[in-house]
This record gives sequence, C-alpha cells and structure tokens, in this order.
Amino acid sequence: MNIARLSALLTFAALISCQKKQQPETTTENMPAETIATHTYCYARVSRNMDAVTDSLYIHLEVKGDSVTGEMNWLPAEKDKMTGTLAGTIDENAVKAIYTYSAEGQTAKEEKLFKIDGDTLRIKNGELEEHNGVWILKNADAAPYNESVRRVNCPEK
Repeated sequence: MNIARLSALLTFAALISCQKKQQPETTTENMPAETIATHTYCYARVSRNMDAVTDSLYIHLEVKGDSVTGEMNWLPAEKDKMTGTLAGTIDENAVKAIYTYSAEGQTAKEEKLFKIDGDTLRIKNGELEEHNGVWILKNADAAPYNESVRRVNCPEK
C-alpha cells in the first residue's frame, strides 16, 4: 500500500470517528427504570388549640418520571382519621391521583388533585360525586385550589 493511499484511508477513518453519532431521543419511555430521576416531597400541616394538637395532615409524594405514589394521612383530633395511599400521574406540577384510604372501618377511593407550587402543595376541593366506585370532583375545572400544605423535611427511614 502506498503512502498516499494509507494517508487517505487514515484521514477518512478520522473523519468518520469524529462525526457526531445520532442518539435516540431521551424520554422516560426508552430509559432504563434505574436512570429515571426520583423526587421525594413531604408536606405537613398541624393545627393547635391552646398548645394541644387538634388536627394534622401529612402527605408524602414519590415522583418518578410522570408517575406519582405516596401516602396521605388526615388525623383530626375529635373525628375519624383517614389514612391511605396515593397513586397517579404528574404533568408539569399538577398531580392527579387516586387516594385509597380507610375511614370509620371502611375503605374508599377519592380523586385528589394537587399542584406543587414552590414549597407549598395546593389541594383542589369541591363537591364530589361517585363514578365507578371512585369519588371524583363534580366540576374539577372550576374547583379551586383552596387548601395548602407547607413542605417539610421527610422523616428518615
């Protein structure tokens, strides 16, 4: 092989190796599960009356890609408590989840709509109606985010 031919072959090989390879678009759909970022959020509100705790609300959210899981515990001082799990989706900062909870010895399911707004979790509330065993907001678009809960440090596991 002559030097000119060898030089041309090496130049061609160098050009090919320097070209930017086309990478597939990175989405959570084609990403291995262990590389999707997970974010943990905890929120709590405690009401006090004369130095005694009267009511407390605790919400823990695990966000992985566009999926959300977690728990929500409403612990009023003089009424029946509601404790359960959350499972749903997140789009931007809007969470839509089904809350499966126990209250007064019964299990129920209720749609929960949250908005993560900085260090505050805002909760939509409104009139509910039952659809296929799940209580949902009758008019979710018109329902206000009229309840808020402050972000707190999550407890160590």
